[in-house]
Amino acid sequence: MGIAKVNNVAGAAVGKVNNVPVGNIAKVNDVEAAAAGQTATRWVAAHDGNGSHIFISYAPHSDRTDWTGTTVIQNTHPDSYWIAYGKDGSGNGLWATVTGSSSIEIAHDGNNDVTDGSTWTSVSSDSSNEDLMKCRTIAWGNDVWIAMGHMTNSAKELYRSTDGASWAEIDLSGVTGMNIQTVYGLATDGAGSWVFGQQSNLFASTDNGSSWAPVDSYPGGVVVDVGFTNNTWVVLDVGDPGQINTVGASAFATEMGGGSNATWGTQELTHSSGDVNTAQTGNKRTTIACGGGVVIASGLAATMALDVNGTTVSVRSSGKVMVGSGNVIGGNINTIATDGNGVWLVGSDGASGDGGDVGQSTDNGANWTQVKDDFNYEGDRKFEALRANVYLPV
Repeated sequence: MGIAKVNNVAGAAVGKVNNVPVGNIAKVNDVEAAAAGQTATRWVAAHDGNGSHIFISYAPHSDRTDWTGTTVIQNTHPDSYWIAYGKDGSGNGLWATVTGSSSIEIAHDGNNDVTDGSTWTSVSSDSSNEDLMKCRTIAWGNDVWIAMGHMTNSAKELYRSTDGASWAEIDLSGVTGMNIQTVYGLATDGAGSWVFGQQSNLFASTDNGSSWAPVDSYPGGVVVDVGFTNNTWVVLDVGDPGQINTVGASAFATEMGGGSNATWGTQELTHSSGDVNTAQTGNKRTTIACGGGVVIASGLAATMALDVNGTTVSVRSSGKVMVGSGNVIGGNINTIATDGNGVWLVGSDGASGDGGDVGQSTDNGANWTQVKDDFNYEGDRKFEALRANVYLPV
């Protein structure tokens, strides 16, 4: 049913509660809110490149077993590492991806229809170090796109856009603590604040990505991924086991506004059923997806779900759940995503000699089933990134 009224104001007419956007609130007086009123209709995946093409695939939300591949860029062959859904300059839906090539760092669809077979538009950096400025992550929120990844001594920067088509380089060289390590984790609260991690440092913007500063209170280690849900920032760091670090949005805002440092909550990815180990790269590369106050971390072959609420973070009773490497799907888990309304998907690189697989959970990661086995389009394709057509965060 959702939230009907807040202080006798119809829920549909409420923009914020205590200065928190309604889309970022999971519950009011223990009544759950829908994912910002959004309902997914489609899922899109980005894949490894091959020969002279960049590939994506798509499936209807109503039938997540039905994946169709398409070629969106020709004459290049980088892998697509991340995919995001946002809006163009007119408020229409827009898909964009980032790749492992400096010649095409960012590519976006020309419309909201990924099924029409149209060629996507590529964007390249004009940096003097563009051969090193590959992007590894991209996100949209509050009518702003941010993409970033590799850094160099002479080019510490990220890319910012208000329409997904025209991008400007934001110089980060003057930000205290910036170095040249690759950035993997990036997230937004959907209301103008952004966070990214670089090694064991966390950086934030409260002005839609125009300027950045270190988050001095961050207590964790090397950052693997960043997310936002239930009015809570979520950071996953490297470890055996990995660790989830959380901070409430209001405490974060106080610190970034010049007030006292925020207090964080921490929880290792450990349970009686086992641990989930994490790393930025390699066979323990881990990502998280966040929705409805739940965070699911996906490791090499396992997932672990946690509840988050400000500094309160705890592993759910399902604990470590074996999913990849033949337990439910073949191969290593590369990506995880949610629609914000109870559907979670993981994508893999597939069993040896096969294309990637997709697994699904509809109970917050307690159980998984395979919905796609051995995806093949122009050869076997890995699932590198997944996303539903909903605007994050949820």
